[in-house]
Amino acid sequence: MKIVKGIVKYAAGEPREGQYGPSINILVTLEDGTAVRVYGKPGDAISKIKYKDSVKLIDDKGKYKLLEDEQTMPASTGVAVIEQQIAEKPDLAAIVFEMSAIYTQAYIDIYNKISEAGVPQETATAATSTIFIQVFQKLK
Repeated sequence: MKIVKGIVKYAAGEPREGQYGPSINILVTLEDGTAVRVYGKPGDAISKIKYKDSVKLIDDKGKYKLLEDEQTMPASTGVAVIEQQIAEKPDLAAIVFEMSAIYTQAYIDIYNKISEAGVPQETATAATSTIFIQVFQKLK
């Protein structure tokens, strides 16, 4: 997983009926020039994103998800919106849940890479824990 930046080329349109119910999507041009789609449900954060907004996405093996806490506001918004965002308290439970999901997926990815290399299960588990701890100590 990595974080990438991009500019919205097409904002979300009307919801369409999909395999998992109604869905919406936006088209984002990344900094490297590639265009990717970000999918969501009506009412999700991507429904509020407008044309030419700058966004940050999480790239999870080719599936892109909006990094919601880093959304940039359109240029037309004023000080009142900024003050409102400051006044709102962050949902700590949601932040903890999302971080735990990211850490869990990172641990699983590390373990899978080591297992694919043919390392025995017991050794792979120990190595995964060591690598996981070292990586996240470097990120602090």
